[in-house]
Amino acid sequence: MKLLFVTFSTMSSNTGHLARLSLELKDLAKLNTISVVCLGKNPEEEQNKKKYKNITFFHSPVTFNGWEVSNLSETIDNIDRIVNEIKPDLVILQMEIWDLVRELGKHFKGRVSFATVFHAMPFLGSPVKPTGDYTKDIIDNANSGID
Repeated sequence: MKLLFVTFSTMSSNTGHLARLSLELKDLAKLNTISVVCLGKNPEEEQNKKKYKNITFFHSPVTFNGWEVSNLSETIDNIDRIVNEIKPDLVILQMEIWDLVRELGKHFKGRVSFATVFHAMPFLGSPVKPTGDYTKDIIDNANSGID
C-alpha cells in the first residue's frame, strides 16, 4: 500500500503527531511505500535520508493568517502535484487546520481516500456548538462544506 502523510511537523520534532509517527515509520516502511509531505518548515533532508532510507520526503511551504492558510490555493496545488506523482492509496492528514482539510476533501473527492488524525481538535477546531459527542463533532467539522 502507498501511504502519504501530510503534516506540519518536521521529522526532528519530538512533539505532536509526527513524534508518534516517527517511532513507527521504519516498521511501516517495511510493509508500505511511504511518503511524507512536511508543510511549513523545510524538512532536514540529509538527516532524513540517512535515518529513513525507504521514505520519500516532500516540502510545501505554508503561510498563515491566524489559523487560516494564506496560500491555500498554492498549497492545494502543491499537494495535488505530489499526489499525482506518487499516486497514494491513502492520504493521512495530520493537522487541525480546518480550511485546508475541507479544501483537500473538496479537491480530491472521488480521487483519493483520506484519513485524518486529530489530536488537538478541542483546542484548535472546536465546533461553535459542540454536541457532546467528540467523534461526531470531528466528523461533522471535517466534512462541513463538502458536498
